Amino acid sequence: MRLRCWTAERSRPPAAGEDGRAQGAVGSAGAVAASFAAHYALLVTVGTLPPVLRERFGLAWSDRQQRRLRRFARVVRCLMAPVPPPLRITPALFLAYWATHRPGTDPWTRRPLGAAV
Repeated sequence: MRLRCWTAERSRPPAAGEDGRAQGAVGSAGAVAASFAAHYALLVTVGTLPPVLRERFGLAWSDRQQRRLRRFARVVRCLMAPVPPPLRITPALFLAYWATHRPGTDPWTRRPLGAAV
């Protein structure tokens, strides 16, 4: 339940200013896209957990949500089928490379989390 509140809080559209426009870096179209992404991220995150974990975490899961997850998975499979595997994998490889090779990530100078510098 707290996860649902947290995602709803994060995906709420930005408040309008005096001129009626959305405030912040993300406009209303971005807020709608963020809300859409947060909804499906929650659906996939909760839906792919084993039922035992969902029960232990107190996350509600209905047949309706299961149908939505299956429908979403079917759409993703259909959209990804024509994409060649190298193009499917390249974005993830780029992100992994960037995360490990950006400035400040030299393996020789890394310290354990919380260690004094």
